[in-house]
Amino acid sequence: TTIPTNESPDQLQRIQYQKLARVVKKELESVMKPEFLNRIDDIVVFQPLSANELSLIAFIMVVDITARAKMEKNLDIQVSSELLETMVQEGSEAASQFGARPMRRAIQRILEDAISDAVVKNFLMEGDSATFGRKGAMESGGNLIVTVERERDGEVLEILIDESSRDLGTSLGDDEDEEADKSDAVAYSTNGEEFGNDNEYA
Repeated sequence: TTIPTNESPDQLQRIQYQKLARVVKKELESVMKPEFLNRIDDIVVFQPLSANELSLIAFIMVVDITARAKMEKNLDIQVSSELLETMVQEGSEAASQFGARPMRRAIQRILEDAISDAVVKNFLMEGDSATFGRKGAMESGGNLIVTVERERDGEVLEILIDESSRDLGTSLGDDEDEEADKSDAVAYSTNGEEFGNDNEYA
C-alpha cells in the first residue's frame, strides 16, 4: 500500500539522504575506534544532485558558454529548450556517481563543440546571431543532429554528433584527456554541402 504524501520528489530525496547519513555515521561508529573518530572534525555524506539542481547547473553552464562566445567572437547564441533538455538528460545519467561532471561533458560535447564547428567551418562569422537546436528526436542509429540557424539569412547548418564519444566522460573518470570528449562531428548546410569533420577551436 502506498501512503499518500505531499512531499515533492526533491523533498523525499532529502529525507532519504538524511536517513542514509544517519546509517552511515552509525556504521562508522561501529567499525572505527572512538579515538580515531574524535580526531575527525566532521563526517560529510554527499547528497546526490536533484533534477532541479542539475537543470540549474546546466542552465548556468550554457549561459557561461554563450557569454564567452559573445566576448571572444561577438556571437549572439541562443539555445532551444529542446537542445537544453537533451543536454540535461544526457548529463543527468551518471550524476548520482559523478556529480556535475557528466553535465559539463555533455554540454561541451553537444553545444560547445557545435559552436566551434560552426565557427571553424566559417558558417558563423564575428557579429552573427544564431539559434542552436535539435533536429527532431534522436536518429534511429542513436546519433544527435544539432541545428544552427543563422539569423541574417535563415541558413541552417546541421551538425551530426558522433554518439561513440558520449560515454567517454564517465569512463575516463578525470580530466586528463580533454580531447577525448571532442565529437567527430560532420557538418552540412541546408544545401547539402559537407563542411568536413575537423573539430578545432578557432
